[in-house]
Amino acid sequence: MKRRLANVYLGGAQAGVPELPQMQSVPDAHECCFRRRQRGCGGHVYRRRAGQQEDLKGEPFVGRSGQLLDKLMATVDLFRDKNIYIANTVKCRPPQNRDPLPEEQEACSAWLDSQIALMRPKIIVCVGRISAQRYISKDFRVTKEHGLFYDRNGILYMGTFHPAALLRNPNQKPAAFEDFIALRDKINEICDHTY
Repeated sequence: MKRRLANVYLGGAQAGVPELPQMQSVPDAHECCFRRRQRGCGGHVYRRRAGQQEDLKGEPFVGRSGQLLDKLMATVDLFRDKNIYIANTVKCRPPQNRDPLPEEQEACSAWLDSQIALMRPKIIVCVGRISAQRYISKDFRVTKEHGLFYDRNGILYMGTFHPAALLRNPNQKPAAFEDFIALRDKINEICDHTY
């Protein structure tokens, strides 16, 4: 089955797109989250894993956390249907909504690496500890390093608070808002076709 992301196809060798690896099955998973690609600077938002609503609908960030993320992105003119791509580091929800195991992250890494290679983003935002520790630094601490940019092989990475953490700790929302302001400023600095 081919999954279409704008003008990019995942799942078939078309127009130079490599064949993507097969996913391992995950117990109790419904729909894996692959979708949402729009034109823009190539900004991506990554999170640790699919949640319950995401697993049921097959799209990342569609529950309460997704609604908050949409509001944060809208404050800096980023919209799912216009100029941002959202993906999960682990494509299906782990049992009991626990943090994904390293082997589960590894099982999905070829998919995410292929998505990154296909879309060639200039900026990737790691939402929450798990994705930031995987892609920025193994000892990344969101509360201390959020909003900072790290260059990894020509891609700028920024870690920020997971919206679920913001729902549990609303006093961190101003810091997350500042992270998105920093993201907007960085987009304006290095991207010429996002807004």
